[in-house]
Amino acid sequence: AKIRHAGVVSVFDVGRMPSGNPFIVMELLNGRPLDVQLEEHGRLAPRRAIELMCGCLEALSEAHRLGIVHKDLKPANLFLTDVDTEHESLAILDFGIAGDTGEDTRLTSTGQVMGTPQYMAPEYIRDQNLTAGVDVYQCGLILVEMITGTPVVNKEQYVHCLMVHTQGDLDLPQTLLSSELGPVLAKALDIDPIQRYPNADSLRKALLTLELN
Repeated sequence: AKIRHAGVVSVFDVGRMPSGNPFIVMELLNGRPLDVQLEEHGRLAPRRAIELMCGCLEALSEAHRLGIVHKDLKPANLFLTDVDTEHESLAILDFGIAGDTGEDTRLTSTGQVMGTPQYMAPEYIRDQNLTAGVDVYQCGLILVEMITGTPVVNKEQYVHCLMVHTQGDLDLPQTLLSSELGPVLAKALDIDPIQRYPNADSLRKALLTLELN
């Protein structure tokens, strides 16, 4: 609720009903989740994908400025609004497991990390190290998926997904790696968070320098 940006779904109220059930009141969005868009309509043109991601990163930058890390970015948590219009954009949903930069996230009482294994950053899997670089890694994966129409990590077994991330064994299309976008993706998805873009705004600025058709 602290985040005030058009690219982050607004939270108006939270509380409990007389029955004791919790509730949350958010703005009503017009469009569809990004995962539904990709499933029903296929991959996006690179320029469209990059423009949408830049808008998403601008919104995410506001969270990072406040020290908030989303930690569970994936197509299902990005909502495509005003589809196929000049106002088309992505809104970020579900900060349900978000954390503060530098907080002690180690671990839950059952020893589990929280998030979606197909999109977990390697340092968060290994050490529960929570920085804005976790979100940068996830945005890199999502951008590839937007352009190819296929998740980068798509193993059925939870542990196999985690191994791909921690071993730096991402299967990225060579056509993307050899394009102008390649070096930006390689840096965003570096297994070493120190070598990665440090936050959403730095990735956004790198994408804005590209001239893709």
